[in-house]
Amino acid sequence: MRMTAPMRIPGPTRGLTAPRPSTALTALAVIGAFVLATLVIAVLEGPVFGIEDASPVYLVAVVAAGALAGTIPAVVAAIAAFLAYDVLFTEPRFSIAIADPQEVLDLILFLFVGLVVGRLVAIQHARAEEAAERAAEANTLFALSRALSTATSTAEGHAETRMAGTSMPRLQSS
Repeated sequence: MRMTAPMRIPGPTRGLTAPRPSTALTALAVIGAFVLATLVIAVLEGPVFGIEDASPVYLVAVVAAGALAGTIPAVVAAIAAFLAYDVLFTEPRFSIAIADPQEVLDLILFLFVGLVVGRLVAIQHARAEEAAERAAEANTLFALSRALSTATSTAEGHAETRMAGTSMPRLQSS
């Protein structure tokens, strides 16, 4: 028996893998997360709340970059978060000089979170693709077994119809 193309039942595998957003949309979302994080940090470190170090708020932007785009963008976002916080919120302002060892710890934390989130997203995406492939394979096998069972039933019915008109009692009783 020769098969020319795999049989597929359309529809059931739709939606198993998340559509990848466009590059522009991803960049816009990450930039938006950075702007929002910067505003939140400015408010938290302002005179109303008086929080001394609100840099962990940038982790939201790092997580957003990792969730939307994967490991490398998350690492880039982590480095950008460190630089943005260093330049905008630490003394000396508007300089990348590191005056406080806490800032080095922040960079290490940003990088660690970026790597972990990026890897988790990559693993989840690979699993979703594998699940879609397995679902397509299961649908193909189902369609094949259905075609075979239908073909067998049709052949048996055709044979019974032909045998009913014959004078062979042994074949009619089986």
